Amino acid sequence: MATYLITGSSRGLGLAIVSRLASFPQTEVSSIFATARQDNSTRLRELVDSSSGRVRFVPLDVTNETSAIEAASIVDRQLQGHGLDVLINNAGVMPVTKQGLEGMNDLNETFDINVSGTHRVTRAFMPLLRQGQRKVVVNISTSIGSFGLSSVFKPMPVPAYKISKAALNMLTLQYAQTYASEGFTFLAWVKTDLGGPRADLAVETGAKSVLDVVHKANPEQNGKFLNIHADPGLPRPNPTESYWQRVPHELANAQSPSIEQTTDVAVIGSGITGLSVSKTLLEQHPSAKVTVLEARTLCSGATGRNGGQLVANAGEEYLHLAQKHGPEMAGEIIKFTFLNVQKMQELINECGEESEYQQVQKLRVFLTPDVFETFKQSVAQMEADHPSLRGIYTILDGDLVLKDYGIHGAAGGCLHPAGTMWPYRIVTKTFSALLTKHPSRLAIETHTPVTSVIYDPQSNFSYPYTIHTSRGTIRATKIAYCTNGYTGHLLPGTRGLIYPFKGTMTVQDPGSRVPNDGEKLSWGIHYPPNYDPQTERYAYGLFYLAQSAKTGYFYFGGENARFQDCVTADDSTVGPGSVSHLQETLPRLFGDRDPQSWRLVSSWSGIMGFSSDSLPVVGQLPASLTHRGGDGEWIAAAFNGYGMANCLLSGEALGRMMLGDDVSGWLPGAYGVHSSRLESAMAGKEKPVKSVL
Repeated sequence: MATYLITGSSRGLGLAIVSRLASFPQTEVSSIFATARQDNSTRLRELVDSSSGRVRFVPLDVTNETSAIEAASIVDRQLQGHGLDVLINNAGVMPVTKQGLEGMNDLNETFDINVSGTHRVTRAFMPLLRQGQRKVVVNISTSIGSFGLSSVFKPMPVPAYKISKAALNMLTLQYAQTYASEGFTFLAWVKTDLGGPRADLAVETGAKSVLDVVHKANPEQNGKFLNIHADPGLPRPNPTESYWQRVPHELANAQSPSIEQTTDVAVIGSGITGLSVSKTLLEQHPSAKVTVLEARTLCSGATGRNGGQLVANAGEEYLHLAQKHGPEMAGEIIKFTFLNVQKMQELINECGEESEYQQVQKLRVFLTPDVFETFKQSVAQMEADHPSLRGIYTILDGDLVLKDYGIHGAAGGCLHPAGTMWPYRIVTKTFSALLTKHPSRLAIETHTPVTSVIYDPQSNFSYPYTIHTSRGTIRATKIAYCTNGYTGHLLPGTRGLIYPFKGTMTVQDPGSRVPNDGEKLSWGIHYPPNYDPQTERYAYGLFYLAQSAKTGYFYFGGENARFQDCVTADDSTVGPGSVSHLQETLPRLFGDRDPQSWRLVSSWSGIMGFSSDSLPVVGQLPASLTHRGGDGEWIAAAFNGYGMANCLLSGEALGRMMLGDDVSGWLPGAYGVHSSRLESAMAGKEKPVKSVL
């Protein structure tokens, strides 16, 4: 019969934890101490009154040392000599500072509640916890406090909260290290429910997850971060239907009657990256056997769900890349993406007209002067550092964007070469050609999700990796992970380095209200990314738009959704309000105030793979990421929303590296899986601490 104390119990996650504990039988939970500064929660009072004495309210102000000591004394008297088993430090605040760091006047107050308050309470209750059987302390933390993921949460105007949670993570680790010898288990559970940006799920689900963690807690977990989204899971079996895949290719459900027992290389994932790795291995090695393992239908992931754009993001990214990696490396990255676009065009030409490829000009539209100014500075710096890249971008003022291109609300714009295409058809047709050319060396196994990988050279030295799938096992000499946002499921060590991000796409029919410019234009709409604490919505900062030259349909995507609906690997749903936001936004861009007249043809979601340092991850996986022996595991993933500008050559580079070739002359070194990058990307992640996403 365990005893619990929860701080911040008047609402949100704390109240949900108390409610769930009260539903457990008394044989499991004997006493629940719900604390808050004031007894003003109707729901908490109802729980206390209906619990027959099991739920007890204890006044506790975490900012007051005397209050913490008095609360511990009250609990001590009520326990009558028994100890406290579990302490859940949930109390916290998240102030919004829209004026930036210079306007942050609440750091001391925030720190006092989120960090010092946790310390006061823990210290006051340590004597009772020592008497308890479980000796478990859970501090409710957040990935917003992660150094490695700081770029992900940059748009969120909560600097004091970020700083305090980073400190709380270290406080948890210090307690864990100090009291490990006494049998304590200190955990940081990465979840917060302050109406804020990283509330992973509903509070009821969060409460269940916290208590699941508590029930399983043991000294081996001491000092670890735990999170319900630590594992992105497998691709969902029932994704939203992508317009690109509405007519399935004949290989969509391809699979052998039974999986062969061995293969030289197992390629996990069948998008453009998996295709490129497979194509390279088959064409560059005379006898290599390649098996493509796909959890769903062929090309059903990000490639088959994207916006149909073929474009590099050189201009807007150069300044950031140069500041972080230096002008030379920034130039290598930019030139690599341009070369990748060229190689994609060559692949598209092999596919013929059904790819619906259009060579167009990309019209980038900037909705605010500051975003436009930053872009111009970036282009100017790129051209100054690399004269060979001059002349690619044509800068336009806002009046010209409206006059010549009919886009309203622009502060400025630019034109540069790009393309549009039907990505699903390109990948599936190329796979078909490879299968025709190499029928004995290529196997495509769809509906075959990989559930685990084991390194077992003793059983078979030539094929040391045992790959478990839903259809049986297959042994491989090498493995290529082309799993993008789902990478963390099979490679737990990459969680935090690589994470999923969900985008939303629509197909909209404007009828005759705007001209069909699909043969000459595609569009990108840029604005400052932002987070609104009132609506809990995160605006990504980019809309992407293409138009079918055949039908006039617009392919329009972007993300403006609750943050918890963005950082997820679930494409079986579309975030609430995401589609309606796209429906309202697109007509307005063309000056049409009647969005109801635009017909919604299709809508869907897709999971992209992002990295904590915003660069792709390409290369051989070290044991620190695989958590097993062997040197035969490789990866190409995390293309940060620009897969069509990176995937084909990244996949080719990976395939050639697997064959022993040197690709350092053309693959940017910053894409590699090397120690300095991992140390930087995982900064703040101590050895005993699991990643936070």
